Amino acid sequence: MNKSTKTIGAALMLAGMAFAMPAQSAERELSADQLNIIVADVDVEFSSRWISGVTRYSQDGSAKTELSIGVSDQGQWWLEGNQVCTQWSRLRRGRTTCVTILLDDNDTYRTSDGFSIRAL
Repeated sequence: MNKSTKTIGAALMLAGMAFAMPAQSAERELSADQLNIIVADVDVEFSSRWISGVTRYSQDGSAKTELSIGVSDQGQWWLEGNQVCTQWSRLRRGRTTCVTILLDDNDTYRTSDGFSIRAL
């Protein structure tokens, strides 16, 4: 597992978290180079039909998430190619999840698993 601590932040506006939704407009997948340009140490707000919260992505590869239902967890994040991967201590039973970050023509960011995201 490549646990690179490459910088990812603001467009990782970005959460590591449902189901990919069909694109209504032209979407562009952010590349690893684009993700590397963005500054880490950013708080990212995420939401879907089922859950919302805030995740803090630190430059050292650590992450902390707080769900709107009052549950929090700590874990790690890293890049694998053009994907942002996360692994939490308890959430998702500790399984690794990787997503791509998509940007549409309306400057709206979302993850490939259906979360809307924005940097705080």
